[in-house]
Amino acid sequence: MPTPPGPTTLVPRAPRTALHAGAALIIAGPLVAVAGGRWGSYIGIPGTPVFLADLLVIAGLALFALDSARHGSVPGVARSPRVLRTAATLWVGALALGVMRGTGDLLAVRDALPFAYLALTPVLVRAVRIVGRGRVLRWVTAAAAVHSVWFGAAVFGVLPEISMPLAGIPVFTTRGDFDGLVCGIAIATMLAARRVPLAVRLGIIVLSAAAVMAHGSRAGLVAALLVVAVTVVGARPFRDERLGPVRLAAVFLALPMLLAAFVVAARSSAGWARGFERLVAGPAVEGSSNTTSARVDAWESIVAHVASDPWSRWLGEGFGSSFVADSGALVHLSGDAAVRQAHSFVIGWFAMLGIVGATLALSAVAAVLIASLRRVRTARAARIGAAIQVGLLFAALVGVILESPFGYMTYALAVALTFAADPDLDHAS
Repeated sequence: MPTPPGPTTLVPRAPRTALHAGAALIIAGPLVAVAGGRWGSYIGIPGTPVFLADLLVIAGLALFALDSARHGSVPGVARSPRVLRTAATLWVGALALGVMRGTGDLLAVRDALPFAYLALTPVLVRAVRIVGRGRVLRWVTAAAAVHSVWFGAAVFGVLPEISMPLAGIPVFTTRGDFDGLVCGIAIATMLAARRVPLAVRLGIIVLSAAAVMAHGSRAGLVAALLVVAVTVVGARPFRDERLGPVRLAAVFLALPMLLAAFVVAARSSAGWARGFERLVAGPAVEGSSNTTSARVDAWESIVAHVASDPWSRWLGEGFGSSFVADSGALVHLSGDAAVRQAHSFVIGWFAMLGIVGATLALSAVAAVLIASLRRVRTARAARIGAAIQVGLLFAALVGVILESPFGYMTYALAVALTFAADPDLDHAS
């Protein structure tokens, strides 16, 4: 007969299966957006706002709640970095204001979701730490590589768009600004992915760079460059006494060669030529709704419309409002009635939340970004997370990124990666 444990007997802890499964599901949601881009984030039930990525996160949160009911609160969430808890509180405040002023329909829910995800970042931090930030970073690397493969194949005409029953948007639909950002993530992660064979790493890096340049999205190219630059600079690769000079010399030798190869390819290929023209040319090459001047005109119209009403100026028009159409800015943004956002998250947040709500939300973004950049030297996960934030926020200044599922999910994951690497959290494990 087994004897009951005495006062000095060690009783093994029961494995917290729900907690670990929940953490993996919470991380899996944003990874779907990274791997599939715009079309991946809209895989779900057609005609409804039910998407696979959201369902994964909701299932993970439900498992977290189940574990919390059995064992108490989810460990570590309450002790996440103060700046992140403060930012989450500010995002909750902005969320509450937008809901209070909103229409209460499905469009309002769509507008509110980015702030809900941002408010959940302390939970995402804990999920990353449960799974292991090294493992999550490998998952991000794999997801970005998958994205680069299909995006490169789509850009070069190998993969056509495919309509499928569960895809709200045709599979392999490209979106240059966000796709360029993810290609930058692929390059940045592959540069130090030691477990991946060198040939595979070089192939992904070359394909990612070629796809970004061939697509021709200037926002996507700059976002990719920012991700790579922050990652490389944060790693301080030239400070190594033995390899630093060699790396520096390799960079100076490689840049002219890459530039020459790009120019030659751009002149010899019709597809590359179009991409090259879109990168370096002005409004004459792009459609009128895609020019900088057209977007500035739209932003001015939106700001003037919102500011004309004192209540809207300070508290915004709320989630679900049609400020793009009501302001007359639609004519500058393609004229498509489906366009609801200002192509700049700053202008869009001002329109929906007013001066008060936009100040809350933007202050949180700024505080998180500054704290993230201070962590770039602490760990590789923090460096990649901060780099993604920089690139994504730039792209979101001139495009509908942070308001879209693929954008706010990727941003929330980047914040979680950054702060999961914070040494202050080691005591909370």
